Amino acid sequence: MLNQGKITNAIVSFYYSKYPDEIPSSMLIGDLEGSYVEGGEDGIQYFDSLEENDWQVEITQGFFGDTILFHHTFLPAVVYSGATFMGLMDRDFKQLATILKTLDNSIYCTDTNCYGRKTCDYYSDITPDYTLTLGRKSNFTLPGESLFEHPGEKGGCMFAMYNSGTQYILGEFFLKNFYSVYDVRHRKIGLGKAIDPHAPVPEDPAMTPLPTSSIPEDEPTGIEENIPSTANEADKALAEKLVAGSVIAILAMCIISTICIYRHQQKHTR
Repeated sequence: MLNQGKITNAIVSFYYSKYPDEIPSSMLIGDLEGSYVEGGEDGIQYFDSLEENDWQVEITQGFFGDTILFHHTFLPAVVYSGATFMGLMDRDFKQLATILKTLDNSIYCTDTNCYGRKTCDYYSDITPDYTLTLGRKSNFTLPGESLFEHPGEKGGCMFAMYNSGTQYILGEFFLKNFYSVYDVRHRKIGLGKAIDPHAPVPEDPAMTPLPTSSIPEDEPTGIEENIPSTANEADKALAEKLVAGSVIAILAMCIISTICIYRHQQKHTR
């Protein structure tokens, strides 16, 4: 695409929606969309990828509430949308499992996952936030109420952290909270806190409506009734654009993988 002049930047960016029925997930090839990020493009932090043929960032600390799960001088975490959950190394997962089971006696863990016998709504009120420190300086926090999913028709709840053995993995649950940018040419990963359409909007005092009694009944309010709204049409147009982007998300990952494999082969044939 670069050689054909279709894109000017060798980047791919993703927005994984928490609410796909309302806002579809989106992918852009050759550009990024700052409107998906709190603070716009300035809200995206970039990290060097630690591997030429994989997307890895340095991870140094992990917190579950106020408890430190791990602290390292240097270890990599794989950023991988193909994994649904977030992987912890074996020792760290066992510590997490111990903490989870103290939250409520309905929580139990296997060697690889933790579950709750009650509904996820019940655990959302008692589960602490999960915070990871990347690049030795930047904290990325996932709210406690977003750390699980319904495992199926049998009921109960599954927590989003699992035992991944000897490596850390930042999967789909992580990426639903953070907009991601993959700069192939410079081997950098950008992460920015994704917008949440369900987050409460801070009230602006300047926009607070006047009490009804303050408007004289014999004076016009300046607002006409039955004004046609174009909100539905705009939402529909946006949805159509985002759907088109999400359809080729898998293709984009294939493109990234192909570029990385090609670069790797070139390196070893020199």
